[in-house]
Amino acid sequence: MIITKKAYAKINLYLDVMGQRPDGYHDIKSVMQQVSLHDDVTVHRDGLAGIRLLDMCDTIPSDENNIAYRCADAFLRNYDIREGVSIRITKRIPISAGLAGGSTDGAAVLLALAELFADKIPTDLDTLCTLGSTVGADIPFCIVGGCALTLGIGDHITPLDYTPECRILVAKSGSGISTPQAYRMLDEKYGDRLQEDFGDFNAFLTSLQTSKVPAFLHNTFEDVILPLHEEAAMIRGILGENGGMPLMSGSGPSVFGLFTDEVQMQKACYELMKKHIEVYLCDPVSRF
Repeated sequence: MIITKKAYAKINLYLDVMGQRPDGYHDIKSVMQQVSLHDDVTVHRDGLAGIRLLDMCDTIPSDENNIAYRCADAFLRNYDIREGVSIRITKRIPISAGLAGGSTDGAAVLLALAELFADKIPTDLDTLCTLGSTVGADIPFCIVGGCALTLGIGDHITPLDYTPECRILVAKSGSGISTPQAYRMLDEKYGDRLQEDFGDFNAFLTSLQTSKVPAFLHNTFEDVILPLHEEAAMIRGILGENGGMPLMSGSGPSVFGLFTDEVQMQKACYELMKKHIEVYLCDPVSRF
């Protein structure tokens, strides 16, 4: 039996890092939104032993260092399933770009396995999210999907009945700074001040209730990433100058713009492509 899932990328409409926890992780307050840019993840229950990642591209690991592999291993161990699976991933989401490209593949594997082994074990989203959180902080959101408020390390998910009425242009140039390093940079810059809200979360939430397109977008990581990443700062400027509402996603370096005007979005797209920047035109994905 074979199942293929679309593994959707995510952007952060709001991301505030709330400080380091005793366990070394950081609490966050974020609203995430899935977008139509996606990988295809195919999982085959083939009756053989072990977990096999097949036909992986050279830029992602094909062993236990792959998040999809670790999610499959967590699922099979949790339910004491001895039968193995094979996994193929067709990559479209840029790697290490702040778009949850690895996490969404892992989430798709968990969702596919729940269907493939439904004859053996009952599963639910809460259990899958708990399993996913042991592998990566963004995985529970990628399982739930749509638009959601995420708290804790990203493992406390509250789905929101909201879908922005806009197009989304996602752009990326150059390599990013690792997420652990980005958190360290915030710790060094702000220390205990991270417990403050550097954005205006209440105004942002009000915009979700009153506007078709959210306002007061915020990402604390911009404070430490953009000064070091000229390309990301340039992309953000181009998106804003052409009528988009720009923001970096996650720890970057991807930057997105929310557009309500197709002509302005196409103009921004053209300017970015002239500079040989990766561009992806997307739509919001709703879970409802």
